[in-house]
Amino acid sequence: MEDRRKVFIGRYSIVADDVTIGNGVKIWDFCKLCGCEIGDYTEIGSYCEIKNNARLGKNCIIKSYVSIASGTQIKDFVFVSPKVIFLNDRFPSVRGFLENNWNLEAVIIEEEAVIGGGSIILLGIKIRRGAFIGAGSVVTKNVPEREIWVGNPARFYRKI
Repeated sequence: MEDRRKVFIGRYSIVADDVTIGNGVKIWDFCKLCGCEIGDYTEIGSYCEIKNNARLGKNCIIKSYVSIASGTQIKDFVFVSPKVIFLNDRFPSVRGFLENNWNLEAVIIEEEAVIGGGSIILLGIKIRRGAFIGAGSVVTKNVPEREIWVGNPARFYRKI
């Protein structure tokens, strides 16, 4: 575990001992982090949950109420708006949860991408460098580099 004197951890946040935290990280109030890695100078808004084996790069902004599933990979300089959900299990079930029998498919968000508020990113999706996801979108397909995708399901709008 990194030296936490270099970071800000807000009131009532739960940060497990197995979390790796970079320099200058800010974790606001009521967050829950376990088994994840947070890069230098990343900021995590209030009420976020980041699960095991998730990795956030450097200089990211994760706004409030974001749920980052196990295995999600978020690269450097990514902006995630409020209430975004990253999913990772194609067939979730109580039995799978109780027996720790998951078929996880990680989400990968490349550098400089922007995810609009209230979006849902389905499992196994890759959002390429500099892509922009419009607010409220449900991303069901991989998003190419520097494209704007919007809607439910999200579809190509235009190049950036």
